[in-house]
Amino acid sequence: MPAETRRIVTRFVLVAVVLPAVIVTSGVVVMLTALPALPDPVATHWDAGGAPDGFGPPWLPIVLLAGTGLGIPLLLALLTLPALRRGDRGGAYRLLG
Repeated sequence: MPAETRRIVTRFVLVAVVLPAVIVTSGVVVMLTALPALPDPVATHWDAGGAPDGFGPPWLPIVLLAGTGLGIPLLLALLTLPALRRGDRGGAYRLLG
């Protein structure tokens, strides 16, 4: 892999995978520290008027944050990295990053 391509792939991984992982991990840590103070069940969905209409266990928001916050960036990176390694460039890769 040429040095320029290696540099681009490294930057993409840092911005599209590592940075979201750090942010989501810090959010999960904050949520875990607040977990003992949460009621059981917690509201997980609200109607158009702002009243809760969906409930779940207190750990559910943590799992949802970790799953979506880590899963979506990893999925996008797995779909994008092969093309970047081939040398494809363009605005779409910047947007995905």
